Amino acid sequence: MLDLLFPNTCAYCERMTTECYSRNHQLLGSKAICDECSGSIRFIDRFSSCSKCGVPFGFFVSSAEHSPITHESENNSATNNHLCSDCLKGKFHFNKSRSVALYEGKIRDMIHKFKYDGYLVFGDSLSDVLVMNLPQDLDEFELIVPVPLYIGKLRAREFNHSAIFANALSRSTGVKCDVMGLKKIRETRPQFQIKGEIERQKNVKGAFSAPVPHSFRRKSVLIVDDVFTTGSTSDECAKILFRSGASLVQVLTIARAKAM
Repeated sequence: MLDLLFPNTCAYCERMTTECYSRNHQLLGSKAICDECSGSIRFIDRFSSCSKCGVPFGFFVSSAEHSPITHESENNSATNNHLCSDCLKGKFHFNKSRSVALYEGKIRDMIHKFKYDGYLVFGDSLSDVLVMNLPQDLDEFELIVPVPLYIGKLRAREFNHSAIFANALSRSTGVKCDVMGLKKIRETRPQFQIKGEIERQKNVKGAFSAPVPHSFRRKSVLIVDDVFTTGSTSDECAKILFRSGASLVQVLTIARAKAM
């Protein structure tokens, strides 16, 4: 009866729907995007990817040895220990990074509207996409840590998008979420406004700290954020976690964006 009076609607397209499913045919719930919208998402595990940073091969079209993605693979070769050129050079400090989907179309629209336009309903929808499509090749983790916001930006926005995703994952997995373990100690420019990897690295260098010394001692930590582009933000957080004693640091984001 309640379904007749208050029918479920897709948060993105607002079509009436009684059942919202993930691509794995799992019920997402009334606040999730519908299966039609979900079907338009290109999930990372459909492509051959780097076993460390998780980038689909050919996604960074600036890499001379790779061409743009032109097809999907039935089996993601991330499990086959194939590394991209950046990871062969030892670019990243974190142990592993994974993203759920490509940063395009409806996923990109939802993330942008959620973060910058205050469409809070998309927080639930994006959390569902993350939780219901959690990459299966992540190593075991015992603590979830969201990328923090600087206090000034947190006051202005009134929520930390990464903390919302991290808490949803915590509720789903039963793994503790530590929203206070990392702190952003200075303001930075939004990374999407900065072109060039070196400038992005400079922008976030020294921007994070762990308030309690050795608070991550011998902990396997999963960093959660919305978008992975060059990895500068996630990697800077990983450095701090390792300095604070973490034994393993992985990164999980909803989307993977092309480097600019």
